[in-house]
Amino acid sequence: MELEIDFGPSWFNQNGRKMTEIVTDTDDVNLTISSKKAVIKIHADFNELNNQNMPLYYLINWCVVNEVFYSRKNTGGILLKRDQLKSAFGLTEEKEAFLPVNYIRQGDFLNIPVEGTSEDGFPHISIFLSEEIKFALVNFLKIEKSY
Repeated sequence: MELEIDFGPSWFNQNGRKMTEIVTDTDDVNLTISSKKAVIKIHADFNELNNQNMPLYYLINWCVVNEVFYSRKNTGGILLKRDQLKSAFGLTEEKEAFLPVNYIRQGDFLNIPVEGTSEDGFPHISIFLSEEIKFALVNFLKIEKSY
């Protein structure tokens, strides 16, 4: 029996598999997913609420330290609506999701904000959406598991 490994799409940087540290702050305003060289922070914007008193918008910021040039950091941020965040992080029935200039997801492989390349040094962040990350998002968004 051969072990089959899915390396993901050509645009996925394999360092995205190292994004395993997950922290939610005590007031459920921020969720942080990180590795030794990258961090993504999801911030709930409570300024506009839906009819269930949940935030309408989430600010996603990221920082990636270039493995070749440690003095170089790639940073960025996007603003997503609640449903867009769920789709981006694989919490919907969709197998693939794409929102131009914001994210691309194929299965459990996510890139923010664009495809880019799988090489280090490009201004995007790759995240492998493990069950732990999805579970943390389900709790953070206070939704039922539906994926």
